[in-house]
Amino acid sequence: MRRIEDYLEEGDALAQEVVDRWADNMREGNAHRLGDDFKVLFVKAFEYREARIVVDSHRELNILTPTEAVNEQTSRQVVAELYKIYWKNRKVASTG
Repeated sequence: MRRIEDYLEEGDALAQEVVDRWADNMREGNAHRLGDDFKVLFVKAFEYREARIVVDSHRELNILTPTEAVNEQTSRQVVAELYKIYWKNRKVASTG
């Protein structure tokens, strides 16, 4: 099993994957099939992406606050943990 640190290192890619999967399902008319666990993961991935944009922009302008940095780190942690749980549960469900 992968360590949480592995997921944290891939935070941006994981969040993008979740958002892309949501968009694909919306486009195909299958969003209603996504479970509540995925919807929570999607919301948290979106929040992380928003926090990341703020942090990157404010860092570039040299106006990043400690609170913004902590919010981004916390959001990344939440996405990594939820992503790990989501895929673990899907793996268990598919192996019956």
